[in-house]
Amino acid sequence: MIRGSKMFLLAFAAAVMAGCATTGAAIEAGSGETHDEVEQLKAEHKKEIERLRARHNREIDELRARQSDETEELRALRKQDRIARANIDIMRIMIAALRHHMDHGWFPATYEGINHLVTEGYLPAPPRDPWDNAYVYRFPGLFNPEMPDVGSYGADRSPGGEGEDAEFFFGQF
Repeated sequence: MIRGSKMFLLAFAAAVMAGCATTGAAIEAGSGETHDEVEQLKAEHKKEIERLRARHNREIDELRARQSDETEELRALRKQDRIARANIDIMRIMIAALRHHMDHGWFPATYEGINHLVTEGYLPAPPRDPWDNAYVYRFPGLFNPEMPDVGSYGADRSPGGEGEDAEFFFGQF
């Protein structure tokens, strides 16, 4: 092996002195054993790179799959959060309407609505649902004519639907 390395160095030095454009000619001029060793190292190196690339691609695929699962979980949690916030806001508005009824003996009419509760100090500001729409207030209510309907039409802003697109009204169920 040492003899082959010396031959390689001598061939390389000769190539540099002779002004060869590539070292390939110098390697071929030297020991065939050194050239074969270099080719073998290149092949081993290439195999190792391919193995590492395959491993890297597998790891990236695993991370993407895990991230996709976490993203779906996060989306589901955000949907649940928006629905819970809508229900809490609806309860706050309904409590404000009930307090108004206790103080004055009547519920604000549909045309007065939530703004009347804000003006009278029962709510700090007109709340918006989690989908950035105004809440619906109607009195007399459709679900119970003696109470106001307070709710939201959900993400799609229309009656009906499921999940986030469902309508949420106090006393609806």
